[in-house]
Amino acid sequence: MKTSKISKEIPRKVEPQIKINRKKTPKEITNRIQEIEYVDPATGESDSLDITFSNVDKSFILGKTSPKKGDKISARLYLFNWQYLEEKIDLYLGSFTLDDVSISGRPLIAKYSALSIPSKTSFKNTPRSKTWKSTTLKAVGRSIAKRYGLEFVYDSGAAIKIKSIKQSSQNDCEFLYALAKKYGQGMKVYCGKIIIYSKAKYEAKKSLVTYKETDLISWSFNDSIYKTYTGAKMKYTNAKSNKTYTASVGGGSRILHINEKADSKADARLQAIAKLNEENETATTMEIEVKPNPKLIATGTLTITDMGQVNGKYFINKITHTINRNGYTMKLEIRKIQKRIKK
Repeated sequence: MKTSKISKEIPRKVEPQIKINRKKTPKEITNRIQEIEYVDPATGESDSLDITFSNVDKSFILGKTSPKKGDKISARLYLFNWQYLEEKIDLYLGSFTLDDVSISGRPLIAKYSALSIPSKTSFKNTPRSKTWKSTTLKAVGRSIAKRYGLEFVYDSGAAIKIKSIKQSSQNDCEFLYALAKKYGQGMKVYCGKIIIYSKAKYEAKKSLVTYKETDLISWSFNDSIYKTYTGAKMKYTNAKSNKTYTASVGGGSRILHINEKADSKADARLQAIAKLNEENETATTMEIEVKPNPKLIATGTLTITDMGQVNGKYFINKITHTINRNGYTMKLEIRKIQKRIKK
């Protein structure tokens, strides 16, 4: 129930809840958490969770049931008095697989690092070789997700047709990330799901929040013309004829030159557009620290205003949540949304 706005005298409070193999850790254990760091990226890497315990009971760290690699961990934050008195927000961080365990003493300190990947480690560790023929990006993603018992979400609109693509000694995670990127799509592994999405579609979504300079705890801004382009030319070789062709997109004087394999001129143009827009994404970037806002997620957008040349709509590339005895901080890596070249 919303009551009056929070006053400066009433402190906000954060309480973590951790479950290991679906079993909730006792409060006497969570009270010994020294730091939690949760990293939420938009694409290219898995969500990650690091939990550090200090001076915790030895049986929890060294006992028979102590957390071990491969264990499932889920985490959430309860935020109290965040905007309103008596308000309680449940912020679910996700489910993860414990990937690394580091323990030292004395004092007894344990750090558990986990990734949002399936418990079957072959998703990220086992190289595979296969030629995918007469397929689509959606079909490849669905097939890989099914192999690991993951839900598959395809949010990219039109089908991306693939005549032939080789997976050469690549694990499925690496291969699918690279394939999505090749065609200008983002990919996120989160909470038992593989999500492939259209970057253009997500950039067009409504801003989650608007910030002025006074809203930012700290910030840095970079605007560069280096490695930004107005057009692209892609040389590709036709596998059947063994002849080399060129596909052009965009125009102007700053041309990106690409050499890749392609099934056809249409396929080459699609890849060239994806690579051109990817290069231009990094033209204008910011790093900001803000008061933690549970609405903010990677793949979302926000607006900066009243900051002159910094103003604009930005895509959220990554959010790093840090909770420790000094409080709760949220740092964002964002990029200004550029006009996409479509043909």
